[in-house]
Amino acid sequence: MTEPTTRQTNPKRTIVTLNASGGALVLISASKSAKYVEITECPPEDSVTFNPQGIIYTLPDDGYVYQYPLAPGLIWSGGDASYRGKLGFAMPAMNDPAGNTIPATPYMKAISGTGTATQVMVTEWS
Repeated sequence: MTEPTTRQTNPKRTIVTLNASGGALVLISASKSAKYVEITECPPEDSVTFNPQGIIYTLPDDGYVYQYPLAPGLIWSGGDASYRGKLGFAMPAMNDPAGNTIPATPYMKAISGTGTATQVMVTEWS
C-alpha cells in the first residue's frame, strides 16, 4: 500500500482569541485527532485593517516555563507535515472506559505579543 504524501484537503480550523500581553496565557489544545497542526495569527472576521501583534507562547514540554516569540506572519507547526507518521500528534479530550476524563493534548499557552489582544487560527489535519 502506498502511503499518502499530502494532508487531507479539509482540515478543521478554529479561531482562538488571545489576551493582550499583560493578561493571562490562553491554553490552546487539540479539538480533534490530528497528525499535523499549524497555529498562526489571523485577522478578525470584521476587520477592515489588520495590524498583526505577533504572539508569545509557552510549551508543555518544559512545563510552560520558557516564553518564545512568534513574529507576525510566521506559523508554528507540530506533527508530521508529510502526513507519513503512523501515530497521531494530538488527541481531543475524551473519557476512558472507567469514565475518567482524559484532557486534550495541549499545543501551547499563548498571549498577544503586544498590549493589544489578537487571535490565532488553529488548523488541524487528521
